[in-house]
Amino acid sequence: MGEISKIAWTKSTFNAWHGCTKVSAGCDHCYAETFDGRFGNSHWGKGVERKTFGAKHWAEPLKWNREAEKTGEFWPVFCGSMMDVMDDEAPMGVREQLWNTINLTPNLTWLLLTKRPQRYDRYLPERFENNNVWLGFTAEN
Repeated sequence: MGEISKIAWTKSTFNAWHGCTKVSAGCDHCYAETFDGRFGNSHWGKGVERKTFGAKHWAEPLKWNREAEKTGEFWPVFCGSMMDVMDDEAPMGVREQLWNTINLTPNLTWLLLTKRPQRYDRYLPERFENNNVWLGFTAEN
C-alpha cells in the first residue's frame, strides 16, 4: 500500500486485505476489482478467498505512526481502497488485527469507509483507545 497516496484527502492508504462482495449498483464499476484483475487476481465475490498480507505490510502503519509522532503532522490513512472494512467475508481475525493496529497508532487518523454503514454496530470494537478513527460511507443515488 502507499505511504504517500495520490488521493487528495489522505496521506497514506492501507488495506487489511484485498477483496469484497458487491453490494449494490454502486459496485458495478469497482475500480478495486478492476485493479485486482490486472494482475490476474480475483478476490471479489461471495465465497471467494480474500488476499491477506504478512508482517512487513502490517509494519507500515507503525512506521507512519513514528514519523507522524516526530513531525507532529496530521496523518490521515484511508483504510479500504481495495476492500470494505464491513464486508461479512473478511478473512478470519484480520479485522481484529486492524483494530489492534489502529489502537497501536495514536498519531494516525484512520478514515474507514464502507458501503455497508449498517454493519458498523456489528463489527466495530466497543471503543478505540485513541479517538483516531473517522467513520464514513459511500452513498449513491
